[in-house]
Amino acid sequence: MFKKGKAWNDIPDDDLQCFCEPFLDPEPYHCAQDGGVCTCPKGNVFYGNKLKAGTSNIATFMEMLDQGEYLVAGAIKDSMTCEPKAFVGGEIYDALGE
Repeated sequence: MFKKGKAWNDIPDDDLQCFCEPFLDPEPYHCAQDGGVCTCPKGNVFYGNKLKAGTSNIATFMEMLDQGEYLVAGAIKDSMTCEPKAFVGGEIYDALGE
């Protein structure tokens, strides 16, 4: 059975989301809540925190990335499930390289 990585253990599933970064359209958009299906033909899917750090506000794409921990799946054929095990290795990508 898949378990969330250490960085995801303390985050309830309801507090995670996916964004689609379309191949031809430069504006990423929210595509699914955790566990939902993200339709993102030929785009990149990003999985990370749903809430802006320290608030109860929904994070924008850039705010989610700025928090530093997220997963990325590139060149999606059509759609994928918005959950860590759908990403290769289900490991955290640390934007800061720490």
